[in-house]
Amino acid sequence: MDDVRAALEWSSTSGSPTLSAALASGIAWRRFDQWREGLRWCEPLADAEGLDDRSRLQVLAMLFYLDVYDLRYQRAGYLDRRAKQVLSSAEGIDDPLVPLVWTFLGGLSGGITGQAQDHVLADLSAEWMETGVAMSESFTLPWQLYCRLSAAMGLTVLLRCDAAVGHLEAAVGLADQIEGYDALRGVARGFLSVYRALDGDVDAGLALAQSIAGFPSGPPNQDGPLMTVIALAGAGDVGHARRQLRASFQSLPTDAPLGIEEVVVFGAGIAGAVQDWDLTARLLAASGEGFRRSPVAYLVYLTFRDRARAALGPARARTLREEGRRMPLQDAVALALGDTAP
Repeated sequence: MDDVRAALEWSSTSGSPTLSAALASGIAWRRFDQWREGLRWCEPLADAEGLDDRSRLQVLAMLFYLDVYDLRYQRAGYLDRRAKQVLSSAEGIDDPLVPLVWTFLGGLSGGITGQAQDHVLADLSAEWMETGVAMSESFTLPWQLYCRLSAAMGLTVLLRCDAAVGHLEAAVGLADQIEGYDALRGVARGFLSVYRALDGDVDAGLALAQSIAGFPSGPPNQDGPLMTVIALAGAGDVGHARRQLRASFQSLPTDAPLGIEEVVVFGAGIAGAVQDWDLTARLLAASGEGFRRSPVAYLVYLTFRDRARAALGPARARTLREEGRRMPLQDAVALALGDTAP
């Protein structure tokens, strides 16, 4: 990384904005757990003078990616406006970044929509994601796969689950046609396994989960292996599910925003999959805002929150929620991993 930093320092003072943009937006910042440094390099380039539309689009795509990972939704309005401006001026650019940014834009707007309960914007957000997916079909299969996954994530946040599943099924089919890209294949199959397990098709969910054993995690979401725990628990293999949860916990970047809380959400999902509703309710409450870490965590949280409430009744659910909110995070992690008895 020192050579990369030296090149960026030089290009920012002596090189062209296009060179700086290519360097800053071409680094796999999350691979090195340096996403905040990536943000610092990319942010000033988003509005740099003399930058061509394609280079600006690449910088914005990286900013979308890094800002969402850093959960900096306060910048959502800026990115939303800037992306629309660039996409407007990018008409005619034959580049796979154009459909990808459309799906990113739809997903980001969908997140804002969910908070504001704006149904008109929700429809528009879904339309942007579908536009990006349709446009991606003019490009190579990996880009189509990436856009499908991005759309599935955004549609999950909008709770348009049937549409999200359709894109995940298509993504799995695309991934099976190309060599490599195991990280993306793992995300597609892992995410679909969650949907299958939550819908009651445990056998299909388990088959998908088992098919990605040993796969790496990767963009657009780092949770490929973590996603498998719901199907594993649903099939009755709680021990395996918790071992997978522990492995995911141990591989977390030390400063991943809400990363530990997300692990607690999935621990609650394991408990919910075996209908231990007391533990489910306590862990969900203890997870704080862990559901914000990823669309999959959001889906797991909402699904088991509603099921636990229905099973427990209002009074018991309220009592357990208060217990969970008082629980220290380290105690919640121990419960989620099965290190302590409920």
